Amino acid sequence: MTGHHIPAAAPRYGVFCIWAEEGADLSSGVFEWSFGNGNESPSGVGVFVPFDCELFAVGLVIEGTGPAEVEVRQNGASAGRSVEITSGDRAFADFAQTPVAFAAGDVVGFRTVTGGVDTNGGTVTAWFRYPI
Repeated sequence: MTGHHIPAAAPRYGVFCIWAEEGADLSSGVFEWSFGNGNESPSGVGVFVPFDCELFAVGLVIEGTGPAEVEVRQNGASAGRSVEITSGDRAFADFAQTPVAFAAGDVVGFRTVTGGVDTNGGTVTAWFRYPI
């Protein structure tokens, strides 16, 4: 038999992402990520989540080279999840086994934890899931 069998009891999820960009070198400890038109969103400002969901992964791609680390923010505070590039230009953090719950009305944002002069900007993506 080819393909994969999904047992009826297995949870099924819809998935969506929220991403932001930075056009310059990443700076440590800064809210510098833009959700469009270059507006750098300060702490507590970001994208409104319209329904209950779970953050289960974060990706980071930079135009230069690391190191770099970016954390996900939930209502202005750290969500306790980040993605870190130690070398190269991309990284992905998967924590599907220990996701972070987001409630309807929460706001998701990003903050650079560490950056450097060779990062040259990039894109951070937070991946969310919700039961279907």
